[in-house]
This record gives sequence, C-alpha cells and structure tokens, in this order.
Amino acid sequence: MSLGALGSRNLWLLLAVFIAAAGLFRSASPAAVKAVYCAEDAAPPARTVVMLSTSWCPYCARTRQFFARHAVAWCEYDIERSTVGAARHRESGVVGVPVIFIDGQKIAGYDPEAIKRLLKQRPLPLPAPSGGPRSTSF
Repeated sequence: MSLGALGSRNLWLLLAVFIAAAGLFRSASPAAVKAVYCAEDAAPPARTVVMLSTSWCPYCARTRQFFARHAVAWCEYDIERSTVGAARHRESGVVGVPVIFIDGQKIAGYDPEAIKRLLKQRPLPLPAPSGGPRSTSF
C-alpha cells in the first residue's frame, strides 16, 4: 500500500468522524432552562417581561429557550399553580398559552418575530456600573 493511499484513507476517516461529531452536537438538546416565577404577593417590577404559561406546554418551553438564548430577563406565572397567573390569564382574553407581555403589549402564543420586534422597540438599558454587557440586540 502506498503512502498516498494511506493518507487518503486517514483523511476520509477523519472527515467521517468530524461529520458524526457534528451530527451528535446538533442533535444534543439545549440545556434545560429554569422558569423564573413571579412573586404571588407583589407585581413584577416595571418593564419586566412577563409570561403566562403552564409546565407542560411545548410552546412555553420554546419561549423560555428563546428568552434564555437571547438573554431576556423575564418572570412567569404558571396559570395552573398561581391564582394571580390564572386571574391575569382570564383578564388577557387569550385561550391558550403562552401569553407574553412586553411593555404593555400582549403576544398570544410563541411568536419569536413579534417578541424580537417588541424587544427592539424598548429603550436600551443604562450601562452597568462596571461597564458590563448590555442587553442582546436583535
């Protein structure tokens, strides 16, 4: 066997390993995102993104992942466990979940483009005292 043939075989083997590793990396599920629940006895701070959700809703899970991926601070009410959340859900007039409130604007369902549009309209936050990062731009 010639050296050229051996090198070609190794190149193909390396390429196959790379493709397999890339496939495994892409299929790996994203890290679990933990919900940040709103306090029952106090309204969320002004300008807080609020989501009305359930624990089992796949679109709520997608919304949580979107928020985490884009560094959006939010809190949520599980409408099945929170009396405040259930009341807010009734008041929203929306039948399903998630229901997202951004600066007084309501989004019914998981709509990443609408979320991005409303977040873009927000004024930029003041820089952190240490010159730290600002919110993610879209």
